Amino acid sequence: MRPTLILALAAAAVILPTAASARPPYKQAFAQNYQVKPGSTLDKAGCNLCHMGASKALRNPYGADLAKVLGKANASNDETLVALKKVEGLVSSDKKTKYVDLIKADKLPGEAPK
Repeated sequence: MRPTLILALAAAAVILPTAASARPPYKQAFAQNYQVKPGSTLDKAGCNLCHMGASKALRNPYGADLAKVLGKANASNDETLVALKKVEGLVSSDKKTKYVDLIKADKLPGEAPK
């Protein structure tokens, strides 16, 4: 049983870091594309740029639109930048404000404007 446990732990050590770091490149591409300033609302949002709540399985409307355009998990940086450009012109959940306008105003694109 001991060799099995060691093998399982070794496999987890290889697999888990990859799974845990799969999405930060999207946030980095977003920050690069929109020149997000350190300390801004968009910078502080972290995963909540695209997700809502504690579960990363739940996407806000912006995250859902971006995921739809990406069409796959673990897209490349270039694919992510293309998707960001396609999504920015879509209208947010308020049905009148484009995502890009919210982003330029340092507001979270996945939340209804206030």
